[in-house]
Amino acid sequence: MEVARVILVITAMFILVQAIGMTTANEFNQLVQAGEIEPAFEDPSNPANAVGMFAYLLVMTGILLAAIRYKKKLLLVFEALAIFLATDIVLELLIPVTLLMIPLGTVLAAAITAWKMLKPTILNQNIALILSVSGAGAILGASMGILPTLILMLLLAIYDFIAVFLTKHMVYLAKAVTERPTAFTAAIPYKFSKPTHVKSIQTGKKQLKKAHTFQLGGGDFAIPLVFTSSILVNHSVTSAIITSIGATLSLFILFYMVMKEPGRPLPALPPICAGATIAFLLSTMV
Repeated sequence: MEVARVILVITAMFILVQAIGMTTANEFNQLVQAGEIEPAFEDPSNPANAVGMFAYLLVMTGILLAAIRYKKKLLLVFEALAIFLATDIVLELLIPVTLLMIPLGTVLAAAITAWKMLKPTILNQNIALILSVSGAGAILGASMGILPTLILMLLLAIYDFIAVFLTKHMVYLAKAVTERPTAFTAAIPYKFSKPTHVKSIQTGKKQLKKAHTFQLGGGDFAIPLVFTSSILVNHSVTSAIITSIGATLSLFILFYMVMKEPGRPLPALPPICAGATIAFLLSTMV
């Protein structure tokens, strides 16, 4: 039952991100078409956008690694900014209401950010991740053409494989950001072993780890959403839904395999992106 619960919860979170994200992407695209706002990229169909975004993500990863090693409190600043800015996008687009000249979405985003940063728990970690990833993935996807998002997915899938199995710096990063409930990952507790003392990467001190927690990085939610959001605004709703189903099935299969060997790090993007790509190609034949 524990295995089934973990798989179902993480799959449900993935579906929720896809649903909220694509709805947000649609609202954003309508405002772009109306000329009220500008897309994130001047030429959405330019493949160079994928290369530029990939380079940007590499730089941000380097900054996070440096923050973990030298300025640990800076990691909290990055987390708070990421939660507030991305969550604000979602809530302002989906709740277009103002209170005393202040968007209600902004007020709610600030409240969620404060809740998460002042009293971090697995619950508000997952809530913050769902909302912030939905916003970031939706805007990025709605601002790029299908080809650039496909290229970006390919680059990141290859990078994820290298970062987990070869350089292994993604494993180090994952262990560091999961020592406390951070919105950089989704977390589902799973008790499969006795409490053990482990050395903290951030503090260097030993701390009690009561149970294993299965983690899925925010990027593993965001990148498939970037692709489905782009398909939604540039191709069709049907293709976007079919692509989302393909990505979700791939995630389900991946976690089923992971649960057989708890604790073993595996790159999630390659199978998820492969499933999304195959589903999209099939959707164009319907």
